[in-house]
Amino acid sequence: MLKCSIQYGPIGWQRKWCLLEFTTIHFAICASVFETRLLIGTIPEPPIVRLCAMPSATICYYLGIIFLISTFLTQRGYHLPFGMSSKPKGAIWRPALLAILEDTGAIEARGELAH
Repeated sequence: MLKCSIQYGPIGWQRKWCLLEFTTIHFAICASVFETRLLIGTIPEPPIVRLCAMPSATICYYLGIIFLISTFLTQRGYHLPFGMSSKPKGAIWRPALLAILEDTGAIEARGELAH
């Protein structure tokens, strides 16, 4: 992420925010949830083993809900209330998986595709 060129990022975003796209936001939320659950589970003297075993399942539920909601909104033809990857605000909603693949290919993998 640190080796990315600043010229590659979501359309219409200011330079200082261009690396904060859909994928980065949701993966940051997943990492925060993962670390929080592990931290809470290991604080007590006998660690809460069941809580320490749940972070990966929680991340799967979170991503599954994001995918289901975005698929529902795509089928219903809703418009984006915010810019999502290369789609500007007001465009037809599209599945979250496409946004994640586009962000990964164009920005993190240095696909050299300005968007």
